[in-house]
Amino acid sequence: MNRLELPHVFINPDLSVPDVVSLNYNVQEAHTKTKITLHHNVVSLILEGKKELAHNNTTQIVDAKHFILVKNGNCLMSEHLSKEHQFRSVLLFFNDQFLLRFEMKYPQYFDGQVPDKSVMVLKTDEFIESYSTSMSLLNETGNAIGPDFIEHKLEELLLYIAQKYGPKALSIYKSSTSRKLDAERRLRNIVEKHVYARLSLEELAFLCHMSLSTFKREFQRIFNTSPSRWIQEKRLERSRELLVREKERPSDIYHKVGYESLSSFTQSFKQKYGITPKQFQLDKN
Repeated sequence: MNRLELPHVFINPDLSVPDVVSLNYNVQEAHTKTKITLHHNVVSLILEGKKELAHNNTTQIVDAKHFILVKNGNCLMSEHLSKEHQFRSVLLFFNDQFLLRFEMKYPQYFDGQVPDKSVMVLKTDEFIESYSTSMSLLNETGNAIGPDFIEHKLEELLLYIAQKYGPKALSIYKSSTSRKLDAERRLRNIVEKHVYARLSLEELAFLCHMSLSTFKREFQRIFNTSPSRWIQEKRLERSRELLVREKERPSDIYHKVGYESLSSFTQSFKQKYGITPKQFQLDKN
């Protein structure tokens, strides 16, 4: 699937993208690992269903009992439908220009240490539920609501988040305006966090903001081996621990260490150690 540019894909191409965008995002068909480039930061208020998000060095699955703060950048998004076959959410996008104005106006809420992550999941309370419902209704009115009012509503939400959850909640956005992770550190964080996830090299490269060829070249430089070999070594090392220390069955662990099937896991294990996982487990016990 082609990359989606957000929030641009929701905006009339003849119009400029505002500093703040509020909209309802509702689907009746599940989407899996859609490539997203977030040009704006975003607050995602989930009303129904679940969202799975892989962004930089973290993967989160968020349901309607939580909401999520996401920094701009590349990510992979999946929507999981509810029992009623719905995914519904309110999305509030805001660019770094708005964020800088907000930070200058309320510097006390950006005093927290900048965390080494780009996603923050927070528990929904009665205020957030009420806010989400009201914004959903406002979004349905279309152009009747002006940009100044939308900015005011976003300020209201960010101020509540800062006071309710503390400065650390908004500090993930601070890095958008004050610092950038260098490429090497970003790559290390992403591959180490996702080593057991069933992500392709092309998907890992996308999360690193790199082409596949650049990703492979930088990986070789940093780790002195190819990404495929490094990932397989890490997965097999972890599988040995689960087989011997945890005494788990091969059929119960292959997916935990990133393999698509038991047969592919068994084949890789035998190529590395000369025996099957089951035989290895019996020998060690």
